[in-house]
Amino acid sequence: MTLWNRAVRFFSGKEDATAQALIRICAGALVILLFLQPLVEGVVPSIWMNIKDGGIFPLTKPPYLIRWLGGAHANTVYGLFGAGILSGLAIMLGVWHRLFAFVALQSVIAITALNPYTPNGGDSLLTNMLWLLMFADASQTLSLNVKLKTKSWHAVAQVSSWPRYLMIVQLCILYMSAGFQKLSMHWVPFGDGQALWYIFNMPAYARFEPSILAWVSPLLQLASYFSWIFENIFPWLLLIVLRAENLPENKPGGPISNLLLRLQFRKVFILTGVCLHIGIFLTMNVGLFSWMTLMYYPALFPDDWINVINGASPKKNSVTDDQVC
Repeated sequence: MTLWNRAVRFFSGKEDATAQALIRICAGALVILLFLQPLVEGVVPSIWMNIKDGGIFPLTKPPYLIRWLGGAHANTVYGLFGAGILSGLAIMLGVWHRLFAFVALQSVIAITALNPYTPNGGDSLLTNMLWLLMFADASQTLSLNVKLKTKSWHAVAQVSSWPRYLMIVQLCILYMSAGFQKLSMHWVPFGDGQALWYIFNMPAYARFEPSILAWVSPLLQLASYFSWIFENIFPWLLLIVLRAENLPENKPGGPISNLLLRLQFRKVFILTGVCLHIGIFLTMNVGLFSWMTLMYYPALFPDDWINVINGASPKKNSVTDDQVC
């Protein structure tokens, strides 16, 4: 197959719209949370305004959008927070979600770039998702538009599948890049496994008093090893499974792919990842990072799970995932 034919196949593939709609709803909710939480906590003036306006940081190099809007003053900053919340609501409801994904994207970039001490990995995950949603036709179901047209929130629709493939690739890159950086002896399986012990003793991250950690130290070692294995190995196995699930009947897979298929590894990956990120959220102060990551998980939903969400009996879908490999 020529490169052109592969490109045509990649961009012309269709699939059920439900997975991308769920991702759109999650992304909109997280945009709202990202902007609403600082407003509720009352930290906006101190973190995102200049010293002369009541801030605690000298914001000498505001991003281009804030410069165009007049600088890091109260009206500009609160205006961007308001635009972020309203755009997040519109994305959730599926109202002109592509336009409001762009508005939310620019708002997040401007606010996180204004103060260099505020951005984290979760913000990058959100902006990457908003960029992909600008190209995804993610409002064909579970949206206000569908509700107004059909009197029902749900509609059976087909949308381009390539944005979801890129979401899967983004998720795998996240885990692989995080895993590649865990090279110290405290993370790797042949090391001492004390990485989480040290993290939980850092006041900036720990949710519990360090004094209780001695009782669970062996479990923390196992959790450190498992985190390393999950991030370094599981994404590769997931891509093998997605490829193997869609091989032609006359082209059998290898022993590893056949074993992973029998183990239903895609579901194992989803359930394991969900438990991992809920555990991170419950034990560490990492902001919205866990939820930003789980936002990508509907892209991994197997066909039978999508059919259950749609209220249909499980059946094999014609959508393929082999393009992600």
